[in-house]
Amino acid sequence: MNTLEFVFNCKCTCKHIIFVDLKNIINTTFVNRFVTLKLPEGARQNGTMINIVQFQHGGLNHDDWLLDNLRIGGHRVNPGQMVSDFPGGIDAEEWNTFDHMNTGQYCDRDDVAIGGIKDSESVTMTTQDLEIGANHMLQFWYNIGCMRDWNTTVAPVHLQYSTDHGVTWAYITPQCLTNDPACRDGPSMASVYYGDPMGRWQRVVIPLEGMTQSKLV
Repeated sequence: MNTLEFVFNCKCTCKHIIFVDLKNIINTTFVNRFVTLKLPEGARQNGTMINIVQFQHGGLNHDDWLLDNLRIGGHRVNPGQMVSDFPGGIDAEEWNTFDHMNTGQYCDRDDVAIGGIKDSESVTMTTQDLEIGANHMLQFWYNIGCMRDWNTTVAPVHLQYSTDHGVTWAYITPQCLTNDPACRDGPSMASVYYGDPMGRWQRVVIPLEGMTQSKLV
């Protein structure tokens, strides 16, 4: 069991540091887990430290634990728009995560974000928290596998959103069948994108409606 704690207002001369528990993390399934939580009012101060501690360890290959994609931050008011064209790389202020991503030239375009190669691991980009309201839209150009052989398949890219700090995800455009009573706007394909057979760039424009309108997306 790992414990996530915080302490605040402790200067360098502190002799005794008392941490306050935020969350106990118990994993009995031996799979990766994503944890997100709001910092309590007591932690929202100048001089706060976050501590992740395992009080006992049973030895090599017994109680080993790993940490990835740690983020502490946020905005009192989330921005209402975001524009990224990657002229100087991926801006960490705009993107919360960009796992196995880099920037460069790809398929006749400069300064684009490029998904890297990592066996058995996802290649992801997650935006900063945004406030999405009425009349907002999302647009981008994409290209998947433009340099592949013509007779080979390429894994698609999935476009999703979350309104609970990344705990759960849903497709921005849901998959709806003709007779689905939950789909009031008629049939639609999920926001999953495949490469063009000729390797061309494709443009996507999506009005952000319904559940995507939130102060935290």
